[in-house]
Amino acid sequence: MNKKLTFQLFLLIISFLLVSTIQAQTNRIVYKGKKTVLSKAVKEANRLLNDSTFYKNIRSVSSFDSTNYSVAQISREIQTFQGEIQIRSYWNPLGTANAKTLEKISVNTSKLNRYKDPLKNHKDVVNTLIHEYVHAVDYHLDGTFNYSHDFNSEGQENTAPWKIGSIAEDMARE
Repeated sequence: MNKKLTFQLFLLIISFLLVSTIQAQTNRIVYKGKKTVLSKAVKEANRLLNDSTFYKNIRSVSSFDSTNYSVAQISREIQTFQGEIQIRSYWNPLGTANAKTLEKISVNTSKLNRYKDPLKNHKDVVNTLIHEYVHAVDYHLDGTFNYSHDFNSEGQENTAPWKIGSIAEDMARE
């Protein structure tokens, strides 16, 4: 092979690798605010949403409560969702909700620092963001909730949003 052809092949391979890397690291959750704890958690949530191990861990769950959807179908919908979900923040110290979701994730910033341990707190916020992201993807696909839960906190641990949020919390790092 001559040098010019070898160099062109080298450039083609480098270009392919760069494009693959850029495409693989898309931001699915977007936050433009100034709360550092929320910005860091969004960055980590986006890392997890681009991590194949995260989806492997989701698919290792046998089933989710309160849905007719299979674990594989829910995992696939989350993994292949191409939209960006915006985060807006609000302050309500009297509210009981950490966050609410329809077309956007609304995060109650008065609930962002529930733990004294910074790492535990960070992982908790990542859990909340991924939990709400699951709701957002579910809602965005057809305007209804197909793998959600009722809004009573009893018995929700094995619903898709809660279980997937818990997986994210276990996998989160600083």
